[in-house]
Amino acid sequence: MRSPLSLLRAPLAAIVLACALPVAAASADCGSAASAACAQAGCSQILSVQDRGGTCVVTMLVPGAAGQPPRRQTVSVPG
Repeated sequence: MRSPLSLLRAPLAAIVLACALPVAAASADCGSAASAACAQAGCSQILSVQDRGGTCVVTMLVPGAAGQPPRRQTVSVPG
């Protein structure tokens, strides 16, 4: 006999997938813009990428000056 929880798994998985698709698409659109911004700034790591209506907000770690530790830098680039 199937449990009530097992009957909910397939519909729940479909809802989760449907909600995740726009996020994945936004990430793909900003991915190359984030990589280009990182390369231009000489960053060591991209911390986050957010799509805000055609503009990508990229937060990254960039090398510190004069032996200082890396610092966070946030830039907005067209996506």
